[in-house]
Amino acid sequence: MVLLRNAFKVAACVSGCALAAKLQDDAVLRKVHALTGGEQKNFDEHFPRGTWDDNWDFPIYSLHSRFANLPVNLSRSPAFLLNNKKYSEASDEEKKKMKEEVKSKATRNIILIRHGQYHLDSDTKNLTPLGREQAALLGKRLAESGMKFDSLVMSTMARATETAEIILEHMPSLKRSSCSLIEEGPPYPPVPAVDHWKPQYSPFKG
Repeated sequence: MVLLRNAFKVAACVSGCALAAKLQDDAVLRKVHALTGGEQKNFDEHFPRGTWDDNWDFPIYSLHSRFANLPVNLSRSPAFLLNNKKYSEASDEEKKKMKEEVKSKATRNIILIRHGQYHLDSDTKNLTPLGREQAALLGKRLAESGMKFDSLVMSTMARATETAEIILEHMPSLKRSSCSLIEEGPPYPPVPAVDHWKPQYSPFKG
């Protein structure tokens, strides 16, 4: 996985996925259905399974009472950033101005990039000639895109690192770092749970 970020936090990710979820109580264990003797397995009892936080983008304790009945997906509305007392006492014109002042003007983008084609039958899983060409063309396109990038974060997986290094040849001054947390791993149990999700146990070992 490779992450690229521009001035507005543009990120790119090669292989793997990004997760935006809030894990709750540590006592809640994440379990998976495993087809090993027909039994369920705790593949990591130290990593709790939580549920999706519908209010991930704004602290629930900050919600004003007058918006309590609004759908959760409106929590990013400028209305939640207003001063409750001042807003209630303001005129219609003042309310309009207050809303405009707290309206977000930043743009944040995430660019996800999969690693180039690699040798499936190789121990090193390094890129094929086509994979290197793919990475080079992508690096060239990003460099010529006109976007300003702040940093690139690459997975420590060989094929992801190789892809990122080729991309960086076209953006040599770009800040870069490696992260093992964005390597490929077992899929996270779906939320809400579904009965047909029963992966093999092998991806969860080690």
